[in-house]
Amino acid sequence: MSYHDLLTASRLANSSANLVVDAVKDGGSIRTTALVAIPSSLAGLAILLVALLFYRFPDIAVGTRPRPDLKGPKGHPLLGNLLFTMKNKDPLGWQLKAQEKYGVGWSFTLPGVGRLIDVSRPDWIQHVQKDNYLGYVKGNEFHNMMKDVLGSGIFTVDGDKWKHQRKIAARIFTVNTFKNIITGAIRDDLVLLDKILAEKAATGEMFNIQDLYFRFTLSSFVKIAFSQDTGSLSHPDSPDEFGEAFAYAQKVLDMRFVKPFWSVTEKFNEIGRKMRASRKVIDDFSDSIVRKRLAEAKQGNVANAEHTDADGRRQDLLDLFIAHRNKDGSPLDPKSLRDAILNLLIAGRDTTAEALSWMTWRMITNPETYKFVKEEISTQLEDTGSLDIDYGDFKQHVRKLAAMHETLRLHPSIPKNIRRAVADDVLPNGGPRIDKGDIVLYSDWAMGRNPDVWGPDAAEFRPSRWIDDDGTFSRVPANKAHFFSAGPRACLGSTLAIFEVCQVINVVFGKYDVELVDLGPKNSATRDAVPDYLNSLTHPMKRPLMVKVKKCT
Repeated sequence: MSYHDLLTASRLANSSANLVVDAVKDGGSIRTTALVAIPSSLAGLAILLVALLFYRFPDIAVGTRPRPDLKGPKGHPLLGNLLFTMKNKDPLGWQLKAQEKYGVGWSFTLPGVGRLIDVSRPDWIQHVQKDNYLGYVKGNEFHNMMKDVLGSGIFTVDGDKWKHQRKIAARIFTVNTFKNIITGAIRDDLVLLDKILAEKAATGEMFNIQDLYFRFTLSSFVKIAFSQDTGSLSHPDSPDEFGEAFAYAQKVLDMRFVKPFWSVTEKFNEIGRKMRASRKVIDDFSDSIVRKRLAEAKQGNVANAEHTDADGRRQDLLDLFIAHRNKDGSPLDPKSLRDAILNLLIAGRDTTAEALSWMTWRMITNPETYKFVKEEISTQLEDTGSLDIDYGDFKQHVRKLAAMHETLRLHPSIPKNIRRAVADDVLPNGGPRIDKGDIVLYSDWAMGRNPDVWGPDAAEFRPSRWIDDDGTFSRVPANKAHFFSAGPRACLGSTLAIFEVCQVINVVFGKYDVELVDLGPKNSATRDAVPDYLNSLTHPMKRPLMVKVKKCT
């Protein structure tokens, strides 16, 4: 502490404390030989402590270390960048602007969270998620923020718990599961989807196709997972209580990252009240199905199952989880079953519906892309007479794959994520030092728009970048095309998502011409003006995607 700072602290406490300072100025330096503080009141001591804290944390969050080697937005004393992040309504746009202003590796601090360092470039992501993945975890704070909704599922835990969850889930997403469970459930719901679209075409009614996609993915995934009909697609005019509750819960979970006292404030405010109501809907739905299924399994009863094999045995993901046995031979308990399914649901429902919404918007606002995809669909219809896609053949649909991957590049379904360092580290290729406890932040939203990663046309929607000169789909490393994550925690459901998107797009645009009616104001926070989006764990559009459809002639 400098002599000036020492005197300042003394003056602040002078009215209620006696300070004795023996300081000698010697050759331009200050030599402090004694400092004795005898507070005459607790207020004086408190003022002194506050002064010292302000000196120690002048523009960073309390508890964090100064990092003059890192660039980033200046914060407030003790609070760091908390005030801005709390009022910021566009964190994705902020991340992009910060990356453009300070470069990849920019940093900011939050009290109770610590220092966050941007690592949104392929080689650093490769290091964090693969080369040194044991050195970075989601951490206890992440788990505590998520556990009241997602429990201890695959997305919220680390270490042995994560390995156990991953091992179970990996056995679920097999070729056999696709052939016997997944494709059948999706095709059943495609019939319902086609029926709804035909009714809209007949009446000329405009409708929110994003809502329809959410209903479709919820219905199909619940059938895949539980063999249950939520009614979200079979009764499209009825309220989607579960879907609305799940969406609200995700929004609140995302907000908790910038609200250090959320666990206290949610006990008293309206957000907390609505969150508890949403959790009850989610818990009642999932718990009742798990309890019922466990009782049926105990009795050997599969009555009323919608999907059964040749021997009359039900086929869905929950049955596969129930059949799983731990190393000691014990089954999964009801809570573990519930957590496993809900964690898969957040991936199976939301991310796929959002990819479909953004891809549809890109197609109907870009005539070249619309024609590009429609030609491939028409060719299939002419060659086979069917719009069905077989699981083994969907990777041959190069144009749809290209349009989908380009959509996800600019509209990643998980636009941002974090990991916490468990030990000191240094990022490769001249990257910054990461201290134990620091959080690394990667923004796929910002990286998808980075010219250093994707070239000077990074902000342009150009599906052809995904097609090689020989007409085959171009393979891009996962640390660059990062929307399905990378390394050991790469998305297990990526094949399901790609298959489902290709199949739905085939039916929607193969049978109907889709016209955009209204989307509301645009948001120009980024280089390219895109529709407003909600701040959430995933990346939904904020406003209804209102369209009209008519039968293809």
